[in-house]
Amino acid sequence: MTEKGTLKKTGKTRIANIRLIPNERIEAEKVTHFKLIEPNSFPVITEKREVISFELEEISVEKLRELRRIKDVPMFFLKNDGKYFYACIPPEFNRMLKFDEANIIGDHKCSPNGSVICCKYLSAAPDELGGCAKVRDCKHKRMENYKFITTCYQVVNTMNDVFCVCACTKAKYNEPRPKLSRKEMIANSAILLQFCDYEENL
Repeated sequence: MTEKGTLKKTGKTRIANIRLIPNERIEAEKVTHFKLIEPNSFPVITEKREVISFELEEISVEKLRELRRIKDVPMFFLKNDGKYFYACIPPEFNRMLKFDEANIIGDHKCSPNGSVICCKYLSAAPDELGGCAKVRDCKHKRMENYKFITTCYQVVNTMNDVFCVCACTKAKYNEPRPKLSRKEMIANSAILLQFCDYEENL
């Protein structure tokens, strides 16, 4: 009860504002929604925000590989400044933590800006043909195996697993296509229509 009415939990809880304090901890806000019911009035939805955090522990590569063998515990791994860190994620936040949407250390270097521009090495081809080992390892990506990736994080055993590359010595990008003027787009459309007319007359 409150001075104004009765608060009832709606059952909706989400995680917002995920942020990383490098080499120290992950912080976020747990947002719980409530329905405020007042006499002779429509219910009003309100929310309670609570700061939660997961401490990062520095680990060795050997310890990282040992932790990977655990398949039922949600975990966060960070590679930064040549060091490795780990945090255990409580199961209750398994579905709610969406690190792929958080952008906690910057854009994903393989395809920054929402895949508008991709790294020119984003291919499963051999290295000598312009490919990347991370892409080739489609099932078993291991941050410790890629020396060219200097900063990254990986989330495993959750409903939203992710491997985000934040700094890579190999990353190079093709020049984006120039933006066409309206006149140029109309001209290009006219050229394409000529081919359509040709196919219809065959």
